[in-house]
Parts: sequence; C-alpha cells; structure tokens
Amino acid sequence: MMNCKKCGKEFYFQVTEMNVPGGKEREYINCPHCGETNGSVVTSGVVYIHKIEESSKN
Repeated sequence: MMNCKKCGKEFYFQVTEMNVPGGKEREYINCPHCGETNGSVVTSGVVYIHKIEESSKN
C-alpha cells in the first residue's frame, strides 16, 4: 500500500510479469484517485493499480 504524494489517499499496485525476454518498458504508478504520478517500475509485465476505499478498511 502507498499514500499518494499529492492527495494523500491510499492505493496499492501490483506488477504481473509476463516472463518474456527483453521488451521491458517503464510503467508509471498513477494515483487512481487524482492521477498524480507516484513513481514507476521497469517491467515487461502489466501494472495494476487499485483504490483503497475508506469503507474497505473497516
């Protein structure tokens, strides 16, 4: 989990690897709440980003 550096809301991201040689690209981790870029990863897979809603924390 991480907090957005702009809006402060929580979200998490998951990287799924495709296990193919080469073809790695930079994928950006954008907040699903406000769209702010909160870093990046270099991967040949896919980055999934998920909101953490207040109601799901209880």
